[in-house]
Amino acid sequence: MSKLDWQLHSLKELSAVLTDATVLHSQAIGASVLYQITHQGVEKLAISLSDGQALIIETRQPSHPERRRLPVDKESV
Repeated sequence: MSKLDWQLHSLKELSAVLTDATVLHSQAIGASVLYQITHQGVEKLAISLSDGQALIIETRQPSHPERRRLPVDKESV
C-alpha cells in the first residue's frame, strides 16, 4: 500500500488549489465536501471541514527509485 501525506489548510488556500486543479468528482457529506482532484499532475483528495479548515491528502512521492543493491565483485571490475 502507498504511503499517504496530508496537510491542513484554510478554506481560502483550498479555494486557490481548486482553482488550479481539475475536479474529477465532488460529493457533499453532511457539512463537509469531498473533492477528488488532479493538481500539478498528482491525484489528490481534498476535504473541506465544517470548522473552516481543509484537509488535502495525496500519495507520497518517492524521493528516489528503490533499487536493489548488488554486491560488487572486485575481480570483474
